[in-house]
Amino acid sequence: MEPVSQHRYYPTTLVLPEYVPNERGVLSITGEFGVIWILLLSSVWALMGRYAKELERADKIIVLWFVLCQS
Repeated sequence: MEPVSQHRYYPTTLVLPEYVPNERGVLSITGEFGVIWILLLSSVWALMGRYAKELERADKIIVLWFVLCQS
């Protein structure tokens, strides 16, 4: 019989040979996620300011919402 891997999923007897437990904290993961989104959305905002100057602020926010939902 194969050894049971130490994971937190059910059923506990499930064999996951490639399972590696997460060693990073929740704050680290959510912080990186937030930084990536801030960089993406600020880049889109800057591009709209450069190439779509005729758009009003509300329209730019709608575009950012679209980018957020499509990613």
